[in-house]
Amino acid sequence: MDKIEFYFKVLARYDLYVQLANTKASNQITFLSSILVAITALVGWGITFTNMDILGCMIIVLYGVFLYCCGEWYMHCMNVIQPNRKRSKSDSNSDVKINVDELSTIFYSDVAKFKDLQSIKDKVEAKDEQSHLDDLINQVYIMASVTEKKFDDYQKIQPWLISAVVISIFILLLTCISKIN
Repeated sequence: MDKIEFYFKVLARYDLYVQLANTKASNQITFLSSILVAITALVGWGITFTNMDILGCMIIVLYGVFLYCCGEWYMHCMNVIQPNRKRSKSDSNSDVKINVDELSTIFYSDVAKFKDLQSIKDKVEAKDEQSHLDDLINQVYIMASVTEKKFDDYQKIQPWLISAVVISIFILLLTCISKIN
């Protein structure tokens, strides 16, 4: 196996990890939607505005906190799913004007910056095998960073998930107690 084939396999493996993180975050958003609908229905069923008591007030306050946790949960999920458009690990500004000679022939954001199909073909033809390998290794480096960031961002979802579930259990208990009374 030559080096180029090896690094393409590494890129493919990183791509699978990125897809895994995105799928896990998407599944979290689906769960979030389900629990949000269920708790909203439960709160609507459990509160009577004509006879507001301490339990009703507690349910409303907990529901507000629950909505905040769900909002944070959603935003953290979206941080995982959002695409990476950085050209390098240290790139902080994607709006900087880039010289055409510096563009990668692999990275999608760079490929889209070529003015037409012929200009990218010319760039590919002008490169030797070592230049292609260097470009590929740079993309492997960037994808390693992207993969690490996605999984770091995914870890930040868990506290919001746990908070929302615990609060929803309290809302369920208070709603049941309110209805029994």
